[in-house]
Amino acid sequence: MKKIIPLIIINVFLLTIGQILWKKTLNKIPLSLNYEGFIRLIKDPFIWLGLILFGIATVLWFYILSKANLSFVYPLQSICYPLGMFAGFYLFKEQINFYQILGVFFILLGVYFIGQHA
Repeated sequence: MKKIIPLIIINVFLLTIGQILWKKTLNKIPLSLNYEGFIRLIKDPFIWLGLILFGIATVLWFYILSKANLSFVYPLQSICYPLGMFAGFYLFKEQINFYQILGVFFILLGVYFIGQHA
């Protein structure tokens, strides 16, 4: 199972980068739930790049699921949460409070324990 961990890390990074690209687009093109807003959104290359990354991550996830137990690999995907939070802080200047940091600590602690017993 330890051989699958690098693939999970790649999967997590693809998903996180896709979210970052979508957030970057939505910061400059606010979402409007109408035809014009939809057209503006789908014309943005970052939306498409994010979709492509999600597609690649999904195919990679299929491979991971075919080789490992869901009960092992699925919790490891929670690494997306700390990455997303820190990306929000560093790239988008979002505020992070103590409880968010504490929550991330516990997520990473759980990932550590799961990874140690692979």
